[in-house]
Amino acid sequence: MWALTLALALLSACATPQPQRSDAEIEALKRVRFEDTPEGARAVLDEVILFEFGKAEFSASAEPVLDVLRPAFAKARGLIIVEGHTDSVGTVAFNLDLSKRRAERVREALVKRQVPPERISARALGSSKPRKSPESTDADRRLNRRAEFLFPGETVASLGGRELETQADSRLSQLGKTLSDTAGKVGDWFNRVTGSEKK
Repeated sequence: MWALTLALALLSACATPQPQRSDAEIEALKRVRFEDTPEGARAVLDEVILFEFGKAEFSASAEPVLDVLRPAFAKARGLIIVEGHTDSVGTVAFNLDLSKRRAERVREALVKRQVPPERISARALGSSKPRKSPESTDADRRLNRRAEFLFPGETVASLGGRELETQADSRLSQLGKTLSDTAGKVGDWFNRVTGSEKK
């Protein structure tokens, strides 16, 4: 009996409905984009792709997306600069610290993917370089919460950026579908076990 109680307790924690993603978050999950800038090529990743909100811990999609971007890291001939950016909500000190911890977390993940540590620099920029200013809406703030990889001297074409965008979008779609399917199966199983399925 105690085993069933324990199993039900564990499953109820797993079957707890996850907060519904907003349309903005769903759109953000599709956004890994490369762009050419005067400084070099940049890969821009929306915050929700890499991190849990307000934290420096990776989200479920972070590792798979970084794996998809591995060819860009391998093709880059020089330094790779990881930049952490936040919105302007909160104190300057908090945002700077958060962006520092996030940039360092990404740097560690790149080293784990065999990018030599001396080729990776991490920059904490907090809210100092917004993409959208002033921040009037949640969408503006979300646009400013991001990580960027700067590849000085490279172009989107030299890194194969367009192909990597497509692969990342595909990977994120697969992850979203897998998570949704898994949540549905756990919920169905839980309902069967507890006898709460609709008759």
